[in-house]
Amino acid sequence: LFASGRVEELLKALSYDFAVARYVAEEEVLEIGAIAGEASEGTGAQVERVVLRPRIAALIENATLRKLEISSVAEQRELIRFASQLDDGEAHTLALALMHGGRVATDDKKAIRVAEDAWDQASNPAGTASPCLRTSELLFEWAHEVGIDDPELVPVLRAITRRATFLPPKSDPHFERWLRLL
Repeated sequence: LFASGRVEELLKALSYDFAVARYVAEEEVLEIGAIAGEASEGTGAQVERVVLRPRIAALIENATLRKLEISSVAEQRELIRFASQLDDGEAHTLALALMHGGRVATDDKKAIRVAEDAWDQASNPAGTASPCLRTSELLFEWAHEVGIDDPELVPVLRAITRRATFLPPKSDPHFERWLRLL
């Protein structure tokens, strides 16, 4: 979502209460990058780097994004359970979402599977069909909410594809639309 260049607008427009694990916001190396333009003579391709930590901090400061911390024994127990299957950032995120009755924004197949299993075992605390929201779902929901038509959405999808080197997987419900717009 940060790769879109419109993350603040997106987070404010959608009806979700967005949060980030403190571990993710402060401890993980957070940057996105992509080849910017053509390779310069003799130097190879230039890489555009976007450092995310200051942007996340600004979103937290202006209350667009909440920062959550693993603090209870139950949250720590879930963190340990998820850490045996996922990387630290995903484990923190899933533990907090499960314990707070939330959902997780992820496109990672393993994280989606682990979250679905955990939410099923916990009788679906989010009260939804899926504990996970994919990038494409959030983007197309945002476009619908604010009235962005497909031609205006194209540069947003291109930015995500380029900066985050991301394409939704074929299993994504919006895969065909995403490709058609690119």
